[in-house]
Amino acid sequence: MTEQNLHQFIQKLLRGHTSNESDVQSDLHAALQLMGYTTAQTEYLTGEGPVDIAIPDQGVFVEAKAPGKVGPELPGSRDNETQLEQLTRYVRAWQDRERDMFESHVDETVCGVLTDGRAWWVWDFTEEPPRRERMLYLREGQESRLETLLRGLGDPNALTIPSAAELALELKPLQDELKSLYERVWDYNESPIPTKRAVWETLLQASGIPPGTGHVEELFVTHTFLVILARVVAGLLANEWTQLPGSEVWEGFPAWVGEDGNPDGEKWVHSLYNFNALYDWRSAPGDLLRDLYMEMVDKSQRKVFGEYYTPDWVAAELASRVLDDKWLADATEKALSDGASAESLSGTGVLDPACGSGTFLFHAARRILTHLEKDTYLQDKARADAVVRLVHGLDIHPVAVEMARATLLSALPAAPTDGRMALQIFQGDALRVQRQAGAGLFREGGKYLLMSTKGKSIPLPLAFLKRGDRIKSVQDFVGSADKGDPLPVHLTYGLDRDDKEELAAAHNSLTVVCCEEGNSIWGWYILNTMAPFLLAERKVDRILANPPWVRLSEIQDRERKQEMTDLAQDLVLWTGGQRATGFDIAQLFVVRCCELYLPSPDTQHWGGRAAWLVNAASMRTGTWKRFRDLPHMRNAQYLDFSSVREKPFHGADCAAWLVGEGNSRVSRQRLVMRSPVDRIRRQDAWETVASKACWEDMPDPPPESPSAWLDDNGKPLARNGATLFPKVLVCIQSERELDGDRSVIVTEKSNKGTWKSIPPRKGEVPRAWIRDVVFANDLLPFALRPQVSRMLLPVDDTGKWDPACDKHPFWQQLEKLYVQRRGKGKTTPATLKARLDRHAQLRKQFPLPDRPIWVVYNGSGAALRAARFKDMIVEHGCYRVAASSPNEAAFLVALLNADCMQDRLHATMETDRHFDTHFWRKLPLPRLDVNRQDHQALVRLAVRCEQSVQAWLEEVADVSKGQIALSRDIRLHLTETGLSAELDAAVKDLLSDLDRE
Repeated sequence: MTEQNLHQFIQKLLRGHTSNESDVQSDLHAALQLMGYTTAQTEYLTGEGPVDIAIPDQGVFVEAKAPGKVGPELPGSRDNETQLEQLTRYVRAWQDRERDMFESHVDETVCGVLTDGRAWWVWDFTEEPPRRERMLYLREGQESRLETLLRGLGDPNALTIPSAAELALELKPLQDELKSLYERVWDYNESPIPTKRAVWETLLQASGIPPGTGHVEELFVTHTFLVILARVVAGLLANEWTQLPGSEVWEGFPAWVGEDGNPDGEKWVHSLYNFNALYDWRSAPGDLLRDLYMEMVDKSQRKVFGEYYTPDWVAAELASRVLDDKWLADATEKALSDGASAESLSGTGVLDPACGSGTFLFHAARRILTHLEKDTYLQDKARADAVVRLVHGLDIHPVAVEMARATLLSALPAAPTDGRMALQIFQGDALRVQRQAGAGLFREGGKYLLMSTKGKSIPLPLAFLKRGDRIKSVQDFVGSADKGDPLPVHLTYGLDRDDKEELAAAHNSLTVVCCEEGNSIWGWYILNTMAPFLLAERKVDRILANPPWVRLSEIQDRERKQEMTDLAQDLVLWTGGQRATGFDIAQLFVVRCCELYLPSPDTQHWGGRAAWLVNAASMRTGTWKRFRDLPHMRNAQYLDFSSVREKPFHGADCAAWLVGEGNSRVSRQRLVMRSPVDRIRRQDAWETVASKACWEDMPDPPPESPSAWLDDNGKPLARNGATLFPKVLVCIQSERELDGDRSVIVTEKSNKGTWKSIPPRKGEVPRAWIRDVVFANDLLPFALRPQVSRMLLPVDDTGKWDPACDKHPFWQQLEKLYVQRRGKGKTTPATLKARLDRHAQLRKQFPLPDRPIWVVYNGSGAALRAARFKDMIVEHGCYRVAASSPNEAAFLVALLNADCMQDRLHATMETDRHFDTHFWRKLPLPRLDVNRQDHQALVRLAVRCEQSVQAWLEEVADVSKGQIALSRDIRLHLTETGLSAELDAAVKDLLSDLDRE
């Protein structure tokens, strides 16, 4: 009954059923008592008059007003007094009285509230002046929001932000509501959506990876949602909302939500605001919006953009290394000096040119704030102002920069003096590549080209855009054009004659564009895309970044791909040839951004200091060789994170390069676990990680030397397996034997391309056509799965196709499907048989050995695995090596599986994931010498490992697990049995002898 009565009182408050202040007071008082605030009193005497409701033991004071007559600036109970001043008078009088009576109460939190039941203002009166914590305008249907707010008055923990997963779930109804709004706005006459979506697609296309055709609308709505959410949160953190937010949160491509006074859009924004206004976003743990983005955007879309968001512990460690004590002292002194400005801070600051959601910006800010806390007399707002003057961010992704702004604000102890306007985080191409066609990016020659969505180009003079008040100037320039007003004269002050004429012409052109294509975009567009140019002029002296991990082959936009290729060649990083598709554009960011934004004392050195978090392959692979050979990298520090359990990027090995001043010599370190049972979690603080792991120096890699497993022409004896594709036509999911020599099979569903729409096929076939095939997923250390993959391959024991298959009805059905669905390229095999035996990779495996003299290993992955086998076909994801005997095969398997070999094998990789055949030319792997006792001992040890693993698979293992989990468990089993240590010792001794030869 209590809950029902509580709901009734809360409903009455939100319904605004009365015009009397006393009714609001009595309904709210009743609700508070039903919620457990038993000490709540009405007309409580404070010493300066009675406050409407007080909960004195919890420091809560509420001044109620009649519906529609509440507001901090509205008249209070005395002449020349606002309602906020009235509430302040009551609270301060109570605080003075308490201070006189109970000194222990002085520092306790005191909360003051103004409300009419629907509009709510809440202040923290612990500070002077009082700090507004939240403002909400609630309506019927939001009873749960009001109940949460009231519980939070006495229990701040009730307003703690939930986890990203919980938050995404709670936001789901609002996300669905936005999708519905999108559908309604799309149906409007002269809908604003096409223009806004065209701008959005242009922004994404500039990154080289436009949205896929199948998910454009869904992704556009999701990006709109995330941008407006981030702006709402940023406004809350900056204490900007004196009323419900409006056009300032949907500026740019999200403008379709509320443009032209769309009441549904405004109502939706207000609901989103009220949802978030309840929470204390400044107490959010680290980069919460990053985690929310990862919950709300599909993993496949994030991977396409090379988005590997940095864990907080990694960012904190790199920030501590780059933002050293001397830099902190010098930079903060400049930032806190009288008259600090962009000009006075030229050459000083920290930049993340690929800032993503702002993780590095957050930890750079926290590092600066920790230094400033030494001055206990410095106010929080001054600290915040110093941080935003020093911290800069750029990103080409339109959602990322909005999240980064909110993330940086959440790191600050208070809102900066100029609020969000003080933030130096902008959307733009940090690489500043020269476009063949205008896309809102800078061109040379003192001109900035604004390209409208319908192809109209508007040149703007840089002198205008570089004004000290450029943000306000651009807003006035665009605003007057949108209204059809003349160019404001003050915008021309300080410009020369030519620039004045060009600015006037640009204003006339923009007036036409606003009339024909709409506004809400251009001011935002100009301010963002000009940022990289201006930042390159003023420079910074520190960089912290995790650039996009994107291979050149993954860039879908041809123009952007050509730009990246040209830039790689200009920077002397291009490798070309077979390595071209594996070229990682992260290295372009490192070199180009150091050149653009750091001071350069000469052509051989970069000034300042920078940390770049990239793929660990950068230390060893051929696609990064020219990067490593740059003179600027001679004294670089290298930090390897790939040895820790639970990789920072969900399996991807990462490393950091520290470049610039302060490096006296090349150094290489890796982070290693102190205990094999410890794990690192993404949310761990660096202090927690440091208790589980430590840095150790990495040994220099041994010199390259070819193995004994090469033919007379110096080519590796390893051969790649056959490309057995498509899966739905030949890979067997289940089989059932019939009488005689026949079986009924059901094929496995494909998960790629045009084949995934085809359902599994069922048919009766000769049992002799069914073959065991080793896929990478079947391969484990020292063993194969108890049942490897089974495939339909109508070949005989010499590798020749069975002539009967051409007339077999089931095979004819499969051939027909292949011909219908195959690609149309000139090199695409014309028949299914030709597809399966492309480059004779199937045929050349025959005859299959009847003894275990073949060794199979995986062509790619995090760790190399090897096993010996017989009488099976090898698939393209693996390589096979023919040994001269079963003993030699066991010898080789021992070498390849040894833990001590993994680092050496990784060092030979030409790309970030592929072993292929590279290591055969670079590691001195010997053939079996039957006359050497250590070789024979290694053979016996390999057999013991095989037997132990086989027994474990048969008696203990859950073979339904995936390859990664099974391989990890096998290595743990070998460690626990002591076999792994024996194997490592034997292989190390053997290799050390070879290294000395």
